[in-house]
Amino acid sequence: METQHLNRLKIAREKYKPAKISCLFIAEAPPSDPGRFFYFEEVREQDFLYLEMMKVLFKETTQESEEENPFRYIFGFEPSTSDLRNNKESYLNKFKDKGYYLIDTLDSPMPYHISRTQTRSNF
Repeated sequence: METQHLNRLKIAREKYKPAKISCLFIAEAPPSDPGRFFYFEEVREQDFLYLEMMKVLFKETTQESEEENPFRYIFGFEPSTSDLRNNKESYLNKFKDKGYYLIDTLDSPMPYHISRTQTRSNF
């Protein structure tokens, strides 16, 4: 992987690193596609990790009391995909402000040809 791309990943990751981490999420490795990365603000497709994490973490709850609806936190309102993509920088800042941080076990993407069933230590 190009040093320039690895630096771009590092800069994007550091931009959203909270001063104090309250919850650390650990992924396997950055995507092999150099245009995609959790912290890249311009990604508009194949960003499932970002979308699903934000939908869960920033689900809006109803105004009902827990007695009225004990499942209000489960059945809250998820932000829409278009809202999450159009306001990605804002959501990433909320993620940071809450002390959330996502890192990858590997700094570099895994080779594209590696399947999920292959042993990771073989490359």
